[in-house]
Amino acid sequence: IQPGSDDVIMINFEDEKYDNVADDMKKTAVVKNKKVIDRKKQQKLHLDFGCGPMVGLHVSGLDNSDILEDYAIMDFGFAFGVFSRFVINRIDESDSFGFVLQPELLYYNTKYDLSMKNYDNATLEFSSLSVPLLFGFQGEEKPLKLRAAVGPVFQLLLDQKVEVENNTEKTDFKNMIGLKIDLGADWGRITVDLGINIGLTDFEGDAGFIEGLGYHTRGEFVEIEDMNQYMLMITLGYKFF
Repeated sequence: IQPGSDDVIMINFEDEKYDNVADDMKKTAVVKNKKVIDRKKQQKLHLDFGCGPMVGLHVSGLDNSDILEDYAIMDFGFAFGVFSRFVINRIDESDSFGFVLQPELLYYNTKYDLSMKNYDNATLEFSSLSVPLLFGFQGEEKPLKLRAAVGPVFQLLLDQKVEVENNTEKTDFKNMIGLKIDLGADWGRITVDLGINIGLTDFEGDAGFIEGLGYHTRGEFVEIEDMNQYMLMITLGYKFF
């Protein structure tokens, strides 16, 4: 380079500066792309499935909110069935809960001591197939995962009969609909649930040869058509998956 050739030196310096700026832009673009990819990974959903048998105890009763405030008509019994559970959560360690969908199928038998208008004793007995469909949330903290869910429950009445003075007659009450509120916890494959079923529909249908089937309380007679069923149930289950 000859003396006085400053223009050549300046051009080489500018080219080097432009190259550095281009490198910085490339690095910035790579960092932004990496952040976008990491964000997409965090937004991916994970589906966890479990199912298994469940057994439990229940206390149930018939109630008319206007009169039977003392819950005099009650029954205790066993229940058994199966459950399945779908838990949807994001692949992100910062998430502490997932969305839960839990269908169940439970079988139990109930027996209520009632009476007729003429004060003759009567016994209503039926078996039920309960089908709850619960929606809620589950915590992801280990080792104990807590759950809370609520949803409709469909009660299918299977074997129905009423007995009065050793005379037994088949009844034909319609299936009922209710609301179930459920609190549960998982410890490994063991699952425990405490559920409350609230009947939303009354007994409707045919009570056979029985007329005026119901309950005497506080000087009044409440017919079974004006009652609905409620239930408190605790179950213990085991997840195969």
